[in-house]
Amino acid sequence: MAEVVCIGLASIDIIGFARHPIVTGVKNTDFKVRSSSGGIVRNIAENLARLLGPGHVELLSCVGDDPQGQMLLRDCRAAGLGCEQVQVTQALPTSVFMGITSPDGEMYFGAADGEITSYITPEYLNRHRQLLHQAQVLLICPTLPAATLDYIRQNYGDKPIFLDIGAPALAEPTAACLDMLHTLKANQQEAQALTGETDLDRIADQVLARGVQNLCVTLGPGGSYWASQDGRTRYSPPPLSHAVSATGAGDAFTAGLLYSFLQGLSSRATLEFSTACANLALQSEETVNPALSLSAVQAVLKQ
Repeated sequence: MAEVVCIGLASIDIIGFARHPIVTGVKNTDFKVRSSSGGIVRNIAENLARLLGPGHVELLSCVGDDPQGQMLLRDCRAAGLGCEQVQVTQALPTSVFMGITSPDGEMYFGAADGEITSYITPEYLNRHRQLLHQAQVLLICPTLPAATLDYIRQNYGDKPIFLDIGAPALAEPTAACLDMLHTLKANQQEAQALTGETDLDRIADQVLARGVQNLCVTLGPGGSYWASQDGRTRYSPPPLSHAVSATGAGDAFTAGLLYSFLQGLSSRATLEFSTACANLALQSEETVNPALSLSAVQAVLKQ
C-alpha cells in the first residue's frame, strides 16, 4: 500500500509565457501557451512519485468525465502516481487553472476553477478508509470542504498531515485546520496573510502556538526558513542563473519536504533537498518537470 496519500485538487494548467513585458488593458500577442496536468495536490503527488518510484504515492481526487480528466489520469499513471481511486463525475468538468508568467518566469496572474473539489466528500474518503489507515503520511489542501477536513481531523488526526497553503486567499481556511497539521508550508505572502506578521520568527511563534509541529516558509531567491519547537533554520542557496517558469516550483519544494520526512532528514538537509527539487521545477515549462527524479535532485545537490 502507498506510504503517502494525497487528497485534493487535480486540474489542467493552461499557462501563457510572456516573451516581453506585459501591458494591461490591451491584447498581448507575443506569448507562448502550453497546457499540462496540474492542481497543487496532484502536482505535489506527481513530484513525490517521481522521487519515490511507482506504488508509493496515491491520489484521492475528482475529475470530470471528459478528455481533460482522461489526460490527467493518463499523466498520473505515466509518472507512477496511483490514481485508481480518483472519482470521475459527469456533474462537473475537470478543473482548469489559467496562469500568466512574466518574462522572468514569475507568476503574473492566475485563476482557478476548483468547484469540483466539493465532490471530495467524507463519504468518498470513507470508501477508501483502508488506504488512508495504512498510509504513513497524508497531504491535504485547504480547499477541501469543511466537512471533509473535519472527517480527516476526527479519523486521521494522529497521522502526520502536511499542507501547502497554495495562495494567500486560502489563509483563512488554512487557519481552521492548523491544529491537525504536522507540517505547514507557505511562501512569504501566504505566511503573512495567515498571521498578519512580516517577521519570520513572529510568524513561526504564532503558527507553532496553534499546534503545527513544523513550519516551512519559502522566500523565493532569498531561500527558505524552517521552524519547529526544536529551533529555527534559515537556508540561503546560491542564486540561479535562469528560470523558465516558477509555476510548479513550490509544489516540487513541498514534495521535497515529504520525501525528506520519510527519509528522516534534518531540517537543514530537508531545506537543501527541497530547494534542489524546486530548482529543477524552475527549469521546465511544464508544471511538473518530467526530468525530476531522485538521481536528478542528487546531481543538483552535488553542484
